[in-house]
Amino acid sequence: MTTWKIDTAHTQVNFSAKHMMVTTVRGTFHDVQGTLELDETDPTRSRGEFHVETQSVDTNFGARDTHAPPTSSTRSATRGSASSRPRFSRSVTTSSR
Repeated sequence: MTTWKIDTAHTQVNFSAKHMMVTTVRGTFHDVQGTLELDETDPTRSRGEFHVETQSVDTNFGARDTHAPPTSSTRSATRGSASSRPRFSRSVTTSSR
């Protein structure tokens, strides 16, 4: 199994959300970490873990970033972090040229 660490200098976590069905608010999270463990012989055993600090939100409008309520879609309930652990559920076939 090979372990890969997210290169934060080359990684972006972006989002978009509709606001009052009129405009779309776009933003990014700057503090992102994660790893991917790849099993080349059995991809179903591969897994990843991704972690985003929700306080690192940036919508290019500081008042919105600091005022967002804890239950909004851009903040977690604790205003701390959000994590995900995706799993691979099927084999992936690759070919080389």
